[in-house]
Formats: sequence, structure tokens, C-alpha cells
Amino acid sequence: MTSGYGLGELLPLAMAIAINPIPVIACILILFTARARVTGPLFLVGWVAGITVLTTAAFILSEATDATDAPAIGPSVGDVVLVALGIGLIALATRQWRSRPAPDEDTVLPAWTATLDDLSPLRALGFGLLLATPNPKHLGLAVAAALTVANVVRLAAYARRDEIEIMQLVGAPFAFIRGPFVAEGILQGGLGAVVAIVLLWAIFLTGKAWYGDLAVEGLGLTTLTFLPFGVLLTLVGGGMLLGCVGGLIVARTVR
Repeated sequence: MTSGYGLGELLPLAMAIAINPIPVIACILILFTARARVTGPLFLVGWVAGITVLTTAAFILSEATDATDAPAIGPSVGDVVLVALGIGLIALATRQWRSRPAPDEDTVLPAWTATLDDLSPLRALGFGLLLATPNPKHLGLAVAAALTVANVVRLAAYARRDEIEIMQLVGAPFAFIRGPFVAEGILQGGLGAVVAIVLLWAIFLTGKAWYGDLAVEGLGLTTLTFLPFGVLLTLVGGGMLLGCVGGLIVARTVR
């Protein structure tokens, strides 16, 4: 029950972060550079690391302030924060839509696009980290994801309270009690990454069927291919790592 709830709540937030146009554009431009095989994966690692740092920091803050604790009357602090974030993101989207260039107006590219050709591996890693951390959209979505994870943590511990109490009564060590939470987190993280990859693959096939020829001609490519196998393994491994961290955090709440 809690696994399905967590995946269902986190998947829209993950998709919203994944389709942010700025990192996508940066990734596409990096793939056309001379050192794309090295700088591309490092950029991806830095970007994922930045999102992970934001989400982890927000989760630790929510746990330290008990933001998801249900009060006797009214909504919790976490619920109020989620509503405020939703309103803020709608306002930000409205502002960006109204400030979009006119049809006859030339679009000015950001200055960083001209520096990608000379991007070193270390700078690619830092560039991915930089694009992830100061972004207000990423910050809002990371806070929302952290509050969702905090709710799932409490639900998971509450749903297994009887089993935990029985194992404590029979003298089971804490490592034995907490181990299943870590294993479940790893499985959920890997499963979530696989689901996201399948959705991206479906979107890729749809876009290729509709605009594949146009993209090949416009970009001067010979063919369009999906993400390399190494990148897919990195994404799944990153999801499992995040799940492991979440499982460890859940395990810490078991006393």
C-alpha cells in the first residue's frame, strides 16, 4: 500500500523535473560537442547529484521540524507548504508564459551555451550540479518530493508497527529489523527508475514517429537513437541508490 502510494505521488514530481527544458537543451548541446562521450554522462551525474542534494536537504529539514506531523486540528505544516508551492509554481509558470518572446522577436540564447564546446569533464560535472541546485522549479519540486517521502516514511513505519514490536519483543537485533526497509527502498528506487525510463522511451518513440525525419534533417543526424545502455544503467543505479538512502532514513525512525 505505502509503496504504491509513494510511487504514485513521486512519479509526477519526477517527470516534472525530468522535462525541465533547460537541462534537456544543455544535454542536447553537449551531445554535439567533440567530447560528448565523456562530458555527457558526467553532466547527467552532476545534475542527478544536485537534485539528490536538494531533496535530501529538504527531507532532513522536514524531519527536523516535524513538518508532516498531523496536528490535533487543521492541516499540517507540510500540507500548507505543498499548497503554497503549488500556487507559487503556477504563478511562476504564468509569469514565464507572459514574458515569452513575441513571434517576430529574436530569441537571445543564454551565454553558457557558447561555452559548452570547450567543456572539460570536471566542468561538465559542476555544470550539471549548477543547473540543478539554484533552479526555483527544482527547489519547489524537491521540497514537495521530500514532504511526500516523509509521509511515506511515517506510513511505512506505522503499517509495520505490529511486526516491529513483535521482533523487538523476541530480541531481534536492530539490523535485522531495519534491513527490510533498506531492501524495500532499493527495490522501489530501481523500479521507479525503470518506470521512468519506459515512459521516456515511449515518449521518444512517439516523437520519433511524428518528427523523426524533421529532427534528422534539421540536426544533421543519420538516425535518432535512445539513451545509451551505460546511461540507462546509471539512471537505474542512481534510483536504487536514492531508494537505499530513503530506506536508511526510514530505518532510522524504527526504535
